[in-house]
Amino acid sequence: MPGVVRVPNIGHPEHVSVESTYWNHNTAFHSEIVRRCSSTAGPILDVGCGDGLLVERLSQSGRQVLGLEPDASTAEHARRRCSALTNVTIVSATWERALLDAGSFGFISMVATLHHLDISQALRRAADLLAPGGVLYVIGIARLTSRTDYAHALVSMPRARVVGVLRREKWPVDMNTKGPEMGYSQVRREAVAVLPGARVRRRPYYRFSVDWRKPAAARA
Repeated sequence: MPGVVRVPNIGHPEHVSVESTYWNHNTAFHSEIVRRCSSTAGPILDVGCGDGLLVERLSQSGRQVLGLEPDASTAEHARRRCSALTNVTIVSATWERALLDAGSFGFISMVATLHHLDISQALRRAADLLAPGGVLYVIGIARLTSRTDYAHALVSMPRARVVGVLRREKWPVDMNTKGPEMGYSQVRREAVAVLPGARVRRRPYYRFSVDWRKPAAARA
């Protein structure tokens, strides 16, 4: 199929230099994601992996990790970061065009990625790619559309600014940015409709999370 990227078997990328670590409103959730991943087994997929910092941290589990990044130059940064990690593969491909096998991942993460995608389609595909008992963990951004949204943002602002200064907040210069189109309430409705039983919560730093475990296969 033209334009479709076939994802290779997870292997070892070419050796180049490793990048440094940093903190921002997305990486603030990395430790939480790594802990959630530890409750699962099997290969890991990070969708929209950026420069690979979360992939690097997830790789410490010793499990196979695939980072999917649509921007070729950003994917190359991720390859440099993870060059010494034999259990990591970085693929430059869009979520829609990467050929991935159904039921092949034990854990899928998305950080500040979901608002770049069609939410319902993205969540359905993630559910399909998870093995029974696997977990999808999303940290996302929603548009402010209601008084409740603005109230939460107002409460979060002082903490976000203070922590950002204390942690010397830094963002990659080539980060692909896009404003969210859907508000939190709409995102929550979509997530619960597609992923029955999903836990959707407002989070610090103007974020929300979606935590969903795929039901285990029924016994014969």
